Amino acid sequence: MPERGSSEILGHIESKETEKEIPNLTAYLIRHGESETDKTNANRGLTERGREQVAINFKEIIDQIIKDELPDFDNFQDENKYRTAVQKALAQVELHLTDSGTDRTAEQAWQERQMLIELGVDPDTITMPQSAYQWALENDKIETIPKNAGPGIKKRLAGVGGMSTNPDFRKQLDDQEYQQSVGAKDMLIAWALTDEDTIPEGVETQTQMKKRLNKSLSSVERVAGKKLDQHPKRVIYVANSHASIITLAASSEFDVPIEKLGEIDNAEGIRFDFYGEGTAHTSEPLGKHTKAKIASLT
Repeated sequence: MPERGSSEILGHIESKETEKEIPNLTAYLIRHGESETDKTNANRGLTERGREQVAINFKEIIDQIIKDELPDFDNFQDENKYRTAVQKALAQVELHLTDSGTDRTAEQAWQERQMLIELGVDPDTITMPQSAYQWALENDKIETIPKNAGPGIKKRLAGVGGMSTNPDFRKQLDDQEYQQSVGAKDMLIAWALTDEDTIPEGVETQTQMKKRLNKSLSSVERVAGKKLDQHPKRVIYVANSHASIITLAASSEFDVPIEKLGEIDNAEGIRFDFYGEGTAHTSEPLGKHTKAKIASLT
């Protein structure tokens, strides 16, 4: 990333002090697109429909970056002008595309990278984790993993811990009669509404996941407030993750009961903005279905 002179950085910081709407860090927490039907297969990938869902919602993120960085740009229909705007806007931020250590989230991060490259964005300006590059290597997308590959989000924003090691409990949650008995319409909400005292040992409870989520958000707030307050570029972090952590985050952020919210739709999620030290983060839904759900429940 090119360095800015001290006067330019100072001006950038002063601008942030007077324009609090410009965050130090924007983080998108996104569910993976539709995946293959065998939910017991931890290595399942995206379906064609899933890839279409990713394309639609990542395009929304790209458009949001343009609106943030180039507020005067309004010609989104002109293909050439749009490409130029994408390249200019992305050159003004530091972009990270991450996965949570599964094939489907790694594939999604790779698809997002390819979408940007097709729009003329320099691939060397896009940071991706080792795990996503490993997926690309194993699927013959690249020949070697770049030395600048970064860490992923892995356990921090992974799905329900321990679920994959307990197929009997997963089968119970997937049973429609059991779902009806706890007042749920799908497997995830059945997990959330199950009495935590009856959840098998080794499977993460909703309380435990909330603690993990809140710890992660507090950590990001500290980083955004201290380390990024003098950073020369706004950082944008696209975290491709799973329905459970994202649904729980949406329920908490927008103060909506999880049983009314239901699972966040494929490839949709939440945008978080983090500002200077001592400033609380803000959030908003991402994706048309999630926006509609939140609007109808708040």
